[in-house]
Amino acid sequence: HIGAAPVAEFLGAEKWAAYCKLTSVRNPFSRAVSQFYWQFVWQKRDVPQDLVTNQALFHNYIFSNMFKSDKHIAHIKDEFILDDAIRLEHIDDDLARIGARLALPLSREALPRTKENAGAKPDFDRLALFTPEIEAEIRRKEAWVFEHWDYSPKASDAYL
Repeated sequence: HIGAAPVAEFLGAEKWAAYCKLTSVRNPFSRAVSQFYWQFVWQKRDVPQDLVTNQALFHNYIFSNMFKSDKHIAHIKDEFILDDAIRLEHIDDDLARIGARLALPLSREALPRTKENAGAKPDFDRLALFTPEIEAEIRRKEAWVFEHWDYSPKASDAYL
């Protein structure tokens, strides 16, 4: 999760300018839910199973410094530096487009999987975690994602 600035500094101006700069992104509302439940996995804590506790913990998480933007990956100072991105929700199409652009045989099967937390999420409608206040905070923290990619500003449109 290193930011763009240290990578640019390490590579030097000539290489940085010549390289195609890519990242992966996902719907900010989906990302918020995933990161919220991932903290239970890496902290080796049990996930509460009741909705009310999850709602309170999710609210606290979103308004804490634990839920951070990835803006530093896509910006140097305030300048957007990416050439393209692989959107999780459109991974096959994006890999095909970027692969064709770079003349590389990209596929989902060739990508590494580094974590799995699908089993950590309780069985209830995760849209119930969102309030208008939480949606607004996610839109604020992840404004750059909404600005550059075609994500709806409503949590109800996200795959949660």
